[in-house]
Amino acid sequence: MHILYEALIALIALSYLAFFGVSLSLISLALWFFWKELWFQRIGRRVLHFLLHFFFAGLKMSRLLIVDFSALDKLKNEPGMIIIANHPCLMDALFFSSRLPDLVSVMKSDVLKNPMFFGGARLSGFIPSDSPRDFIKKCSEILAKNAHLLLFPEGTRSISRQVNTFKKGFALVAREANVPVQTVFIEANTPFLGKGWSLLSKPNFPLKYRATLGNRFQLVEGENYKLFAAKLEQYFKKHIPDYQRPPRLDALKI
Repeated sequence: MHILYEALIALIALSYLAFFGVSLSLISLALWFFWKELWFQRIGRRVLHFLLHFFFAGLKMSRLLIVDFSALDKLKNEPGMIIIANHPCLMDALFFSSRLPDLVSVMKSDVLKNPMFFGGARLSGFIPSDSPRDFIKKCSEILAKNAHLLLFPEGTRSISRQVNTFKKGFALVAREANVPVQTVFIEANTPFLGKGWSLLSKPNFPLKYRATLGNRFQLVEGENYKLFAAKLEQYFKKHIPDYQRPPRLDALKI
């Protein structure tokens, strides 16, 4: 019976994501000529925030997926900043959006081609990471409007037990936009939807994810942005234990 319950909840969750994902994609196509307006994107981000907040709240009641990103609530009324985090799971950006109503994510352009994520990403003004010519400009515009910009400095999901080598883009944006960088540590008790996870593999429930705030850094005038990125990479490696692979966090208390 427990297996049937897990299968039923998984089916409901996937149906919810698929329905609203495809619906937002259709809406974004209908509003194609308006979505580039920054005020319109802010509305889109709030809609996505509400849908995801409701989604994860419902799953928490099922006790199969427990997400505690409440630490991010302290950032809601903060001015524009860059948020960087380790990236153990494919759903990490969704966890962030469920807590922060004015969050813009930087993501690979492949996501913008996925019919399930295309609409929410476009309506929210998410920024593709593989268009370097416009990348800095778009990030700076978003930060100037006091939105929060989420980047995963590894550039992909974490492969090592701690963090992969950091890319330098977030530090370059911090320098050009003159905003602080808030660090966030993500803990997980499972490798589910991590790098190399097979979609045919059944995870062990409950799945638990938790975010904690790290220090906030400011790139000072004259500081080399590459050295700044390397400093934050070492900061993550120092503060993140080996929680990317089980059984390290089987007893994660949430």
